[in-house]
Amino acid sequence: MKISVEFSLSIIDQIEGNHKKRTSTCVFKCFEPGLGWSKFIPLKDFNDPAFKFIVNDNCIIVPQFNVLALVK
Repeated sequence: MKISVEFSLSIIDQIEGNHKKRTSTCVFKCFEPGLGWSKFIPLKDFNDPAFKFIVNDNCIIVPQFNVLALVK
């Protein structure tokens, strides 16, 4: 079975609302390894206090999946 999905991953700026979000569509095959982005955000930017992704040792990551179609 295959599943066609639209998916996104967001890292939340906890102070100013300047979030980092990537969205894509893909067909996933059941029981096969998944895939992702080789570069979502540079680690130095993620850790940089100016971007406010980490506040008080907390980071908010929001995944979202929308199933577009199921294919047998």
